[in-house]
Amino acid sequence: MKKLNINNLHKANHLFANVNWELSVKAVIAGFNPGEIFVDDTDNPAYGIITTPEGDVIGGELNSDLTRFTDWINNYYLPRGQEQNYQEFTLYCDSNWEDNIRNLFHNRSMFKEKRYHYIRDLTAFKTMEYLLPQDMKLLEISKSVIDNHKHYRNMPHIKAWLINNWGDYKNFQKYGFGIAIIHKDIVVSWSLADCAFQDECEIGIHTDKDYRRQGYATITIQAMLKLADKLGYHKVGWHCGTDNIGSYKSAEKCGFVKSCQYFGFYGRFNENYLI
Repeated sequence: MKKLNINNLHKANHLFANVNWELSVKAVIAGFNPGEIFVDDTDNPAYGIITTPEGDVIGGELNSDLTRFTDWINNYYLPRGQEQNYQEFTLYCDSNWEDNIRNLFHNRSMFKEKRYHYIRDLTAFKTMEYLLPQDMKLLEISKSVIDNHKHYRNMPHIKAWLINNWGDYKNFQKYGFGIAIIHKDIVVSWSLADCAFQDECEIGIHTDKDYRRQGYATITIQAMLKLADKLGYHKVGWHCGTDNIGSYKSAEKCGFVKSCQYFGFYGRFNENYLI
């Protein structure tokens, strides 16, 4: 397996065409989000894996000789994760690969999760009215906002999320965006764009445990949709596990519509720890 040069990432487009719910693939190939692509042949790839901030995606021709792929996963991918002190890996693939994932990983213990993908169409977007308490403020996330509130509860999580998905502040400022509700020294609810490509983006959201079920998630989502619309995005994506009722109910409340169901595979780089 060989790594594609950053100028040749487009050669792998066809490998991941069936994983069309994972916008992060297109975002990495376009150079908006950090990531790498490893393939069997750099000139004419038949299969490969792309690492994205949202997880790693396997794609290509299943009827190929996968011996090299299996050897690379077990002799390079897993050891590299351990060396970099990564705890868990997340894998996505199209349905043709699902039954072969564990074989590629020598039957390593994994958890298989059923997931939903939602889309909010912004072509006729109208904002919902919302009113924050007077002692709260809603801010667009930026380097200065993070630096000026770095000791606030949950701000380290926002910074880590930003760096993980965008690499650095400069790239986030160029392609990303986010919203945070702040109350005193606590970030109450916050959302960041996970990835972006052309007129599409995907977002995630978190709410502090002490402020849940009070409507702040809805306000944050609506503020994000308004900002996405302002920035020229026409579609906003949302991912969650099928058992995360609170997540997809929040999405549905804000006009997101389910687009598909898929599976994620989760395992540990160190096989001494079980899922």
